[in-house]
Amino acid sequence: MPVVHVRGKRATQPLPVSSENNAMNLVRSIISGFLFVVLAVVTAGWRWTMLHTIPHAGGARVALSLCGVAACICLCVLWSVRATPATKQGQSTT
Repeated sequence: MPVVHVRGKRATQPLPVSSENNAMNLVRSIISGFLFVVLAVVTAGWRWTMLHTIPHAGGARVALSLCGVAACICLCVLWSVRATPATKQGQSTT
């Protein structure tokens, strides 16, 4: 956040919110909702394998754990990436 000095005191000024940021946050929220559903299914599957005796419970738990870890990593990466400002026409990003 940019720092603004007002009468000798430091104050922070909120950044302007653009429609691109709103759209990105909407997409992030939708993807996050899907990932939370994946985590809920992983949790339900883990509990189901604990309650029922199945021959390959170990493999099922490993697969469910990997899916849960992948969903958590995706959530962290999804919300840690910052939006880049749109480039003007004719300018390259390199």
